[in-house]
Amino acid sequence: MAKLIFCLLAIVGVAFSQESKSAKDIIDKNVKCILEEKKPANECLTNFFVQIRPHLATGIPEYNVPPLDPFHIGELSFPDDSVLLQGKSLIYNITANGLGNYTVKNIDVDYDKQAVTLKLHADKIFLDGLYEIDGNFLILPVKGQGQMNLNYTEVDAILIANLQRTANIDMDFDGKDIDIFLDNLLGDKEVSVAINNLINDNSQEIIKELKPALKVKLGESLKNIFENIIKEVPIDILDKPSK
Repeated sequence: MAKLIFCLLAIVGVAFSQESKSAKDIIDKNVKCILEEKKPANECLTNFFVQIRPHLATGIPEYNVPPLDPFHIGELSFPDDSVLLQGKSLIYNITANGLGNYTVKNIDVDYDKQAVTLKLHADKIFLDGLYEIDGNFLILPVKGQGQMNLNYTEVDAILIANLQRTANIDMDFDGKDIDIFLDNLLGDKEVSVAINNLINDNSQEIIKELKPALKVKLGESLKNIFENIIKEVPIDILDKPSK
């Protein structure tokens, strides 16, 4: 279990405190919280994630952890079997802001499976990108290219990290309200307003259709982060006895 805890702490183990001299100091301190002070692992991990939250926003180069704000997603498109959009679509150069302003709702540790379940919440997440679309959105023909803005509020996410050997990541998320705006849609102003209104009336369904691709993008990034950290962790520390 020491390996699991160490890997998680190493991912975010950077000098966030003025009193700390190195990432190793931070890691050792929090491993001690679990292994020597015998405090519950979920308590130590919760405190740790809360304390380093502001510093994750800028990234941790020592562990190849990219910034959370902005977080680069890349591109997404509607699935071929979409019931909402018939035609061509692409959303690209997507960045997300607000991921670094999370709150920790709960952390559960499964010692047998060496897995940790994190439940997080973000009040607001903003996605910006460019879009190209040419087809029909439900009953309306839609065509254009330009700026895309998406505001996602009251987002709850669950992340399950299994770190037995390689990093296996599973995740899901849901939000309360979604506001989407596509700039520069072809047609007059009334048509553009009508299309954007129709899009927002179906915003939850849009997220459902984009979610599988979005989970893959985020999962790949998280997997790379975890595995990069595992490579950097000294094996003797990973095997430190838990008693």
